[in-house]
Amino acid sequence: MRKCCYCLDLKVGTTIIGVMSLLSSITVILAVLLLGWLSMAVSQGSASSEVWTVWGCILAFTLLLPIVDIMLICGVLMNRRSLIIPWIVLECPKLLVALIFTMKLNYINVYTLLFFLFTAGYEIHMLMAVVWQYKALGNLNCNPSAAAELGNDKQNI
Repeated sequence: MRKCCYCLDLKVGTTIIGVMSLLSSITVILAVLLLGWLSMAVSQGSASSEVWTVWGCILAFTLLLPIVDIMLICGVLMNRRSLIIPWIVLECPKLLVALIFTMKLNYINVYTLLFFLFTAGYEIHMLMAVVWQYKALGNLNCNPSAAAELGNDKQNI
C-alpha cells in the first residue's frame, strides 16, 4: 500500500498520525492529572493506597504515550523501522482495552456504542497505516533499488 487514507503518501500520512497521536497523548495526560487532583480533593487525602496505585499505573502508561509518539514521528522521518516498533506494541493493548470497554458499554446507549465502535475502527485504520509504513521501510532496507527509486522521486518533486 502506497497511500494512507487513499489520498496521502504513506510517509506523510503516518507522520500526521504520529502528530495527532501526540496531541491526543498530551490531552490524556492532562485528563489523568486532573483525575488524580479531583480524587485527592474529593477524598481529602484519605483515599486508599489501591486508588493511588491504580492512578500511578495509569499515569505511568500515559507518560509513555508521548515518548512513543515522538519515536514514531522520528522513525518515519529518518526511515528507521526500529523506532516505529514501540508505537505498534503500545497501540495494541490500548486498542484491546478500548474494544473491551466498547463491549462493556453496549447496554448503556446505542449512540455511545456507535461512537466507541467508530473510534475503535479509526484506531485500527491508524494502526494498519503505521504497519504498512513499517513494511514499506523494510522493503527499502532490503531492496537498494527501491531506495534509489525513492530518492529519484524526491528529486522529481
